[in-house]
Amino acid sequence: MTQIIHNLSLLAAGAVLAAGVFVSCGKEDKGGGSESGTPSGGETQEIPVTEVSTLKVMSFNILRGDLEGPDHDWTVRREACLAMIEAQGPHIFGLQECCWTQRRHILASNGLFDAVGVAINGQTSGYTNVSSNPIFWRKDIFELQEWGTFWLSDTPEAIGSYTWNYPKPRTCTWARLKIRCSGRQIYYFNAHLEAHGGLEPKEKGILLIIERIKEKNPSGQIPVIFGGDMNNALTSGAPLGPMAQYLSHAPGKCRTTDTGRTFNGFRATGNSVLDHLFYSEDHFTGLRFYVDRKAYEGVTYISDHYPVFCELEII
Repeated sequence: MTQIIHNLSLLAAGAVLAAGVFVSCGKEDKGGGSESGTPSGGETQEIPVTEVSTLKVMSFNILRGDLEGPDHDWTVRREACLAMIEAQGPHIFGLQECCWTQRRHILASNGLFDAVGVAINGQTSGYTNVSSNPIFWRKDIFELQEWGTFWLSDTPEAIGSYTWNYPKPRTCTWARLKIRCSGRQIYYFNAHLEAHGGLEPKEKGILLIIERIKEKNPSGQIPVIFGGDMNNALTSGAPLGPMAQYLSHAPGKCRTTDTGRTFNGFRATGNSVLDHLFYSEDHFTGLRFYVDRKAYEGVTYISDHYPVFCELEII
C-alpha cells in the first residue's frame, strides 16, 4: 500500500475530496478543497482573507468521542470543547484521538475551519471506534497545498502498520499550507506517540518524523511546526531530545511560557507534561506558550489532556 498524499496543486478542481471554494488575496479561486462543501445550488462562496503577522497554534488530545463514562462521554464534553476552541481562536491546530463525529462537530460549529486526516486504520470518513490525528486551519488565513499521512512503523507507507513493540497503529499527519496574501508557506506535522511499549516506539517515531520533515523540506526554507501528544516529558535525551535539537521546543523558547502539567486524567492532582509544540526558530519568534486549564460550559475537564497553545510571530 502506498502512503496517503494529496497534492492539491496537481489535481483538477473538485477532484480531490468535497469541493471547496477559496479566495486568495481577494481573487476568487474555484479550486478543490478538503472538506469545505459548496453551498446549495452550486453557487460560489467568497471567503474573506485575513492578514496575520502572528500565528496561534493549538495541540489538543480531545479523547475519542466513542468512549463511555461520566467523564469520557462526548455528549457531556462536546459543547465545552467547542466553547474552548471558540474562546481561544486558534489559527491552526492538530488534534489527537479524534473520531469522525468530533471532527464533524468542530467543522459544523462555525464556518471558519477546514480539516484533513485519516483514521489510524486508513479510513477516510465515518470512523467511530478508531482515532485520527487531523489538522484544522482557518480558511481565511491558509490555503491547503498538499497533505499526507504516514504510519509510525518500519513500513510507514503501509496503511495500518505497526511495529516497535506496541500493539496498534500510530500515525503522523502533515500538511503544507500557504498564507493567503503573503504567499508564504508552512508545514504542520501532527502526531500521537505510543503510550506503551517502553521508549522504543517513541524514540523511533520521533526519528522517523524528523526524517520525513527533512525529506519534505530539504532546504529548510519553509517554516515547520510540529506538535502532538508525545506521551513523554522532554528530557535531555531520548525520546524527544532529537526533536528539540532539530526544532525549538516552545515551552523552553517562548518569551512567556507555562511548564505545568498538560495531562490531567480527569484528576485534580498530577504533574505529567505529555503534550508539546515545536517550531522553526529561523522563521518564527516564540512569543507565548501556555496550557488552557480552564473549565468551559461547567465542565471541569474537557478531556483527559489540556489543550496547549503557542503564539508565533512570523519573521
